[in-house]
Amino acid sequence: MADPQDLTLDDAKALLQDLEKKLGEKNKEIAGLTKQLDEHAPEAIYSISIGADGRPQATIRARPGEPLERFWFRFDTFREQCAARGIGVKAPEPPKPQAAPVTSALPPTKTEGAPAATVQSTEPPETFKAQSLVATMNEGKTYWKIKGGRYGKFGVTIWGETLAEAGFDVAQLDASKVYDVSAFTAHVWKNEEGKPTKIFKLTK
Repeated sequence: MADPQDLTLDDAKALLQDLEKKLGEKNKEIAGLTKQLDEHAPEAIYSISIGADGRPQATIRARPGEPLERFWFRFDTFREQCAARGIGVKAPEPPKPQAAPVTSALPPTKTEGAPAATVQSTEPPETFKAQSLVATMNEGKTYWKIKGGRYGKFGVTIWGETLAEAGFDVAQLDASKVYDVSAFTAHVWKNEEGKPTKIFKLTK
């Protein structure tokens, strides 16, 4: 670099412009790195707070670029862990199930008794006429839903132990089939917003 004392006024202006250009490029580079850090910086993806009514409220965040199936798998696992600790977590409306080939069949049943499912809710139960039993797959795990009534489009989640309690042999159910369960009435717990959380009982 030339001695500043040997520079002409034009040389000094040119040098200043060059420095300003390099400074601008560095600032853009720093801004880009800062943006990447903000996008990929680790943050809490689970949080539980206590509302004004004293009830726990959970927040579950998706990781950047996380597939929807993986997010719902983490959501279900989080709920199971909360339930194991006696914490009731308000659930959103289940996601739209995957399309399944329509067949008319009765689910396999078994005669052995099954343990009753434990259900906790502060909302009064709702009932609707069941029509079909369908399955969705998530991370290799099967989830069952009952469709019917005003839930004919998306259905309401029903756990395996509740199906077993109603006399179904869950191990023999075929996830690729749609079963006819029109002989049953579904009993549903709802959350504070009036949305269904799960079916806790099936009766004839």
